[in-house]
Amino acid sequence: MRQSVLLLIILLVSGPLSVQATDTRWHFKSFFSHRGIDLESVTHLTESVDGSVWLAIPGKGVYGIHETRGRLISEEDGLAGNDVEVLEPDEDGGLWVGSRQGLSFIREGKVTRFDADTLFGVSALHWKNNGSLWVGSLNGYVQALSIGPSGEAIWDPIIGPELTGGVPVRQILQDPSGMTWVNLEGNHALHFDGTDWLQILDENEEKPVYSQFLRDSSGTVWAVAKGGVLRFDENTWVRGTHLNPWTYHTQSIPEPISCIAELTTGELLVGTAGGLRMKKEGQWTDLRFDEAIGQPDILSIWESSDHSLWIRTPEGVIHGERKSWRRFISSDQGTLLKEETLTLSLDHAPLCADDQGGLATYGNDRWVIDYDFAHPVISMTRPENQRVWIASDDQAIEFSLHENAVIQSIPISEVSPPIEIIRFHEGILILGGPGVFQLEGYRFIGHPRYGEIPKETNLKVAEGIDEDTYIVQGNRVEHIIGQSTVNLSDQYPELAEYVYTSIHCASDGTVWLGTLGDGVLYLNEEGVHRFTDQEGLISNHISEVFQTSDGAIWVAYSLRGVASYRDGRWINFTHDHGMPNTSVERIGEGLSGQLWLSAKSSGVYQYFPDRSPPETFIQEAPEEIGYHGVGILKFTGIDAWNSTHPDHLEFSWRFIPLESDVVESDWSPFSSERTVLTPSLSPGSYRFEVRAADLHRNLDPTPESHSFRVAFPLWRKPEFYLPMGAVGTVALLALLGFLRSHTALREYRDELEERVEDRTASLESRRRELETALSEIKTLRGIIPICASCKKIRDDEGFWSQVEVYVSDHTEADFTHGLCPDCFDREIQDLER
Repeated sequence: MRQSVLLLIILLVSGPLSVQATDTRWHFKSFFSHRGIDLESVTHLTESVDGSVWLAIPGKGVYGIHETRGRLISEEDGLAGNDVEVLEPDEDGGLWVGSRQGLSFIREGKVTRFDADTLFGVSALHWKNNGSLWVGSLNGYVQALSIGPSGEAIWDPIIGPELTGGVPVRQILQDPSGMTWVNLEGNHALHFDGTDWLQILDENEEKPVYSQFLRDSSGTVWAVAKGGVLRFDENTWVRGTHLNPWTYHTQSIPEPISCIAELTTGELLVGTAGGLRMKKEGQWTDLRFDEAIGQPDILSIWESSDHSLWIRTPEGVIHGERKSWRRFISSDQGTLLKEETLTLSLDHAPLCADDQGGLATYGNDRWVIDYDFAHPVISMTRPENQRVWIASDDQAIEFSLHENAVIQSIPISEVSPPIEIIRFHEGILILGGPGVFQLEGYRFIGHPRYGEIPKETNLKVAEGIDEDTYIVQGNRVEHIIGQSTVNLSDQYPELAEYVYTSIHCASDGTVWLGTLGDGVLYLNEEGVHRFTDQEGLISNHISEVFQTSDGAIWVAYSLRGVASYRDGRWINFTHDHGMPNTSVERIGEGLSGQLWLSAKSSGVYQYFPDRSPPETFIQEAPEEIGYHGVGILKFTGIDAWNSTHPDHLEFSWRFIPLESDVVESDWSPFSSERTVLTPSLSPGSYRFEVRAADLHRNLDPTPESHSFRVAFPLWRKPEFYLPMGAVGTVALLALLGFLRSHTALREYRDELEERVEDRTASLESRRRELETALSEIKTLRGIIPICASCKKIRDDEGFWSQVEVYVSDHTEADFTHGLCPDCFDREIQDLER
């Protein structure tokens, strides 16, 4: 009795809990507007062949979004009317648009309008199996439109108000057999069984009011009606009781279902007034929205070709996409996958064992058990020539994937316990206690070379590009070439400072090493290099290192998450991207380049990168920069529907000179910086280009660009020449006047110099004459006292002397004595007497 009560409690509790499970594999973002276009009143969504998403916006027309770019087409572009009700793409890339004003067709931006006398507003569109377009109108008509040889519209009436009652036709649906359903607004539905149009009744002979029809992948037709979901079965609608996803806590209250959709993966979605629910493998789960969205009233659900969800609500459009990493935890038989046995190869589908000894192969979005072994599988080698080696607890098995059969089984009782089985150029190796064993013939024996290595479980082996081997164990790194072993710690002493957890030989010859708490190391010809959390890692504890075929290096963190490195850029993936919060033990690449990883006690995960590139915008840029000046450029980006948050976008840029022989310039390393200062640039014209990259390494294919000039110095600017020419002319005229004045002055100067020279010569002659005279005379000046009687002269000292004595003393004259005529005559007279 106690057991029965306990079982009943468990059932009562587990029931509500099962339906209250939440699916966290999706990101949902709400869009109330896009590039200034209001999205709150969207009535219909669809996708054209080129991947553009189209939204019908009553009152504004139709809005198309391709990746991040949008375009509005309205009456101004030729549309029949802006009150758009329904959209329908064709196989040639065109789009049919039904509005309250008529029918239009858009192809490559050109709009064509189609009119009909009975076409009073278009409310439904559907392509029939015969290639004609069925058009439902607001006044209850359904007509088939085909295009004639000359492009003319040919209208063929199908049904009219006599069957529809003149109410709007809201949906037309045809199944592969040709059966057709017409949904009428707020009334009932019609069904064409190949002969007659009939009113559709449910199993209670009632005429339910339908909001939507759906044909699933099996061909079954479903309808959403008031009170639940109906299934069409032999001309009758039967209530699909197994589609009721509305159990809440301990109450079972039917919540109105507004819409239903089937995903390409087979999951069934229903939208209600309180959110979105998914049914997979017989269990209903809530698709969880964030707090900003809440639990919206779902009006319609639609899946695009990239497997993202588009959800229409009264408040706007919600876009949902799967997280980057998708989890697989069980096989098609419900057995749990043993994540540590995940085996990957570029030429074979991924392999993984389950917890019952089964071998599962991935295909068609599920893991299928292909073979059951007698014992649990511990490890597998990479497939080679459609063969794989499998290690169980007591034997090594060679298995043919092509024949799905065991080729041979070899006991390995001496390996206790086996840790890993590896295929190398040397053959098959098994790592485990008490060492490394190599297959020789039909038995495993201790490997003579590897046997010298301490027998620890963290032994890791990697094969180089030249068939050499690298081995790490603890803090020891060895390189084995042929028969010789080199301890790399002798060559690079810093290698002995770290404890290693993994090793991988890259295609360029570099060797990558994961460490226990010290990040990632890589060896090349230049030496040892290291990446840590300072260079972009989110953890220094590394469990695995691997290189994918595109050249990217992937590292798995022993705590949680993974990261990839390429072009100098680390990108981290964590729980926000669908990763588990447990240690990632193995990472590798499978068929067609699919990336897989295994997480401890959490299953295996496949990487689904977003393929839509981001778009880049330049927000601020100069038109001209002064000579030796600095310009500031600011930019940002947006990913398609914010698949990568704008804050997580990174950018690379370059400056291209336009007036030189340089055609291309190198791009800068990617950075989260959104502001760039111009480097030192010579005068001339330049083009600045910048491109955004998202989380999945998608690059903007059309980088944003801006042209600008670096000014020449003032004396090299053209506008400098005119004023300087005027100044030069004035200066020249002034110079000419100056030269003329200078010439006249020089002539006058020469004349003056000539006159001065003549005067100087004259004066020089006179000077010489005077000097001669002066040299010959000594002048007596002043008043000389002389005796009136004897004619003696008194000097300054009061002495009286003869005249000739005084003159001789005071001049340079000498005297000779003679007689003047008077005295001569007197002396003669005296003598004669």
